[in-house]
Amino acid sequence: MATFNSIKQKLIDRVYNLAGFANAADTNFLAKALDQIESNPQHPYLGRVNIENAELNEDGLDRERATQSTSTSVISPLGGGVHREQQTRSDGEMGTYTNYQNNKGQRDEAKPQFSIWSAHSNYTGGSITYDQYFRPYERRQYKTQGGHWYTGGDGGDTTSLYSSHHKNWGAHNNHCWLKTGCHATSSNTSTGEQHPSGTDAVGEVGHYRIKMGHGAMPTSRFHDYGNAFRYENVEAGSCDLDHRQSYMKYQGHYVHLREKWMPGTHVTWASHDAWAMYEYRGSPSMYEITYNEATTVESGYGTLTYNKTREEFVVANQLADGSAGYIMKIFTNVPKIDRLTCLEDVLLEENAVYVKFSWGSGFNSANAESQRCGKFTLVDDGQIYATMMNLSNNYNLGKIDNTWRDKSTQSTGDQPNNKVYRLIITKPGKGYTSAPTFSIATPADVSGTQATGTVTVANGRGTDTTVVDGGSHYDYSVEPNPVVTIDNGSTGGTGMEIKAVLVTIGAFSALDSQSLNSPTYGRDSGPYGQRIVMSRNKQIVYHYCQYYGLRCGMRSWIIDKKNSEWTQGESNSDNSYGWQVVAFGEEDFYVHHGDNWDNPDDGSQHHGYVWYQVAPHDGTSTSWKNNMIGKHLDIMAHTTNYPCVVPIF
Repeated sequence: MATFNSIKQKLIDRVYNLAGFANAADTNFLAKALDQIESNPQHPYLGRVNIENAELNEDGLDRERATQSTSTSVISPLGGGVHREQQTRSDGEMGTYTNYQNNKGQRDEAKPQFSIWSAHSNYTGGSITYDQYFRPYERRQYKTQGGHWYTGGDGGDTTSLYSSHHKNWGAHNNHCWLKTGCHATSSNTSTGEQHPSGTDAVGEVGHYRIKMGHGAMPTSRFHDYGNAFRYENVEAGSCDLDHRQSYMKYQGHYVHLREKWMPGTHVTWASHDAWAMYEYRGSPSMYEITYNEATTVESGYGTLTYNKTREEFVVANQLADGSAGYIMKIFTNVPKIDRLTCLEDVLLEENAVYVKFSWGSGFNSANAESQRCGKFTLVDDGQIYATMMNLSNNYNLGKIDNTWRDKSTQSTGDQPNNKVYRLIITKPGKGYTSAPTFSIATPADVSGTQATGTVTVANGRGTDTTVVDGGSHYDYSVEPNPVVTIDNGSTGGTGMEIKAVLVTIGAFSALDSQSLNSPTYGRDSGPYGQRIVMSRNKQIVYHYCQYYGLRCGMRSWIIDKKNSEWTQGESNSDNSYGWQVVAFGEEDFYVHHGDNWDNPDDGSQHHGYVWYQVAPHDGTSTSWKNNMIGKHLDIMAHTTNYPCVVPIF
């Protein structure tokens, strides 16, 4: 049987035989072909991606950034090596076929990245999953007929209830489910339709309707099960977790640690039959966020971030409705969070510090989206980037800098407001017949005043504390936890320990703003508004929202945690189509344009972009580039169609 290398050698021999008779154009092409494969097939040219073992393409970029070369007449400037078609073999394994048989290892090294889903009316539809070279990894095609859907090799037809209410896309105004025959501008100001290709359909937790695994088998969340899942994306935060199937969200005053396969916490009933959803909706781990304010702070939605490098976990809440004042609770010494973490074991009250700040550009007291739905990213130098969507006006980026960490860098007017905020009983002690007194260390700044407090005991143990006077001029960089000295005296008890934690004042500064069309909608209208998508290595965060209505166009920023930098991401004033973001490779993104993909030869259609960094890789606009690669991708429903992208985690 012919080997890959012997076939290459035959090609080289053929090139030499034809070279003397070829015209100028053919000679040029043959020269490029020779340069690509070299004279010795045992030593492949590393300027191209070799599917056996090469690690670089012609620009020295890694495998994750290589792209597919499919032309049979032109040597593409893109990497990607030999095009590979994949088919399902009778034994259920995925076979890889070209004009020779590859080994299974080549299949195994492929890393599924995302799927393109398309479906049109009562005809056909399905998904194509692409790997890190934009090669088709798997195809799934479905056909509807007479109200039923057929899955080909996956199983038989489905009828009646399950056909009409689950996966059929030709009936019941099925814009809300799997049909992509209409684009996002249809009823763009009405919450009655939810289009799969809309900007609002995808976020950190995935596509609200369609789920896709590494086996490329699509499943769907039906009716309100899927619609309510939208809340998960607008409540998810940028958290560096040790498991790609996990995410964290902030809902009201509760932090949730969840997994992406779970139903959303907002799902209650399947509306089409009113049966109870028996699948467990509760979060594996939850933690209530509390403050020491005179009145209850407002709810927060998605206002959290966790930086594993810094070991800091941040949540934020608005102090009062209509107020630009906010408070952040920052838990320190949080070494890692994975899918099995019990949050109360790592979010320790004695390790918290509180930061108050006033939100600048982007805040609007007229609606909830512009008050309580900011998105935060804590970067490696300790600053916190934050975005806010001012509905129908603009999308805004700002940051809370590090001045709160060091009193000497704060404004003079803020320094007196650095106080003892809470007193945490870390050991309740035993044997107390009366409450002991205690003293709190005076601030290092001689102009400051000393904090005071009291403790309550019950059943011989300390149970509660009160800050009587928070003092002033404490410095977090010098005394993050002012020492508490307990005088047990004649109380009869021993062993009580109390830890003081501070509140300090932070500074918010506006960085950039992008205009929004009118109207735009957010949390006030339901599960809509801004969201985030993180890179697979959790080091880069895409903040974005729609430009117009519920689901058209895009405004975005890219936050680089390692470099503590930012730049503007995809920004498109599109009033007709949706734009969606998914992770690609380890640090890059694929940005999908939900325009008509029926004709790839039409320059105004079939668009998708890879966003990636080049040298100096510093997170600024100088480093970030994007290439239009949509023409290299295909869809399963070839007629007028506006497909969506489905992430694979």
